Amino acid sequence: MARLIKRGIKAAQDDSSTLAVKPIDLEPVGTAPQHDELSDPIERANKEAQLILQSAREQAQLTVKHAEAEGFRVGLAQAAERAAELLGEIQRVLEETIAARNALIDDTEPVLLKLITQCVEKITRHEIRTDPRVVERALRACLGRVKNSDEIWVRVSPADVERVKEIREELLAVAGKAKSLHVSADPQVEQGGCIVESSCGTFDAQLVTQFERVREKLVEAFGNGR
Repeated sequence: MARLIKRGIKAAQDDSSTLAVKPIDLEPVGTAPQHDELSDPIERANKEAQLILQSAREQAQLTVKHAEAEGFRVGLAQAAERAAELLGEIQRVLEETIAARNALIDDTEPVLLKLITQCVEKITRHEIRTDPRVVERALRACLGRVKNSDEIWVRVSPADVERVKEIREELLAVAGKAKSLHVSADPQVEQGGCIVESSCGTFDAQLVTQFERVREKLVEAFGNGR
């Protein structure tokens, strides 16, 4: 018996040396809160804050764009209004300038006409004194307008009568079908001028008449220039 007990104890001791202790897997009854889970509210708050900030930025940009567009429209309207005012101002200045110009012309026209007429007369009279052919040119111009007259009467200044008689035949040829040309001196006719009479009418080429025609042309030119 004692041997059996000893043999059993020894066997037990031998077996204990070969036994391996195995870890026991324990199922947790409850999981302890992790660090990530504890930080979720903070992250969510940060994300929400970022979203709010982004939304605010976008809203601010939209507000700025709207303000710029509105400012552009307002500025455009103001510019159009100012342009209309400037156009009105320009129109007023133009009307005043035209009125002043017309008033100046009205005031100076008689003086200018008189001055120009005097210049024309002075030049013409100087030409008459230095060129005896002036009366000849005047007679040729008048005789060229005479049609179907057998007889023509010419009155010239006493200073020109001899010169006209010398060229009577040449002048008669200019008169077309006329057969005779009567030349006489008329103290009322200025040197360089003439009066031609025929059955078809009277042609006045006196200097006074020509000067008046020049004046009429000048008045017409001044009137058309306004």
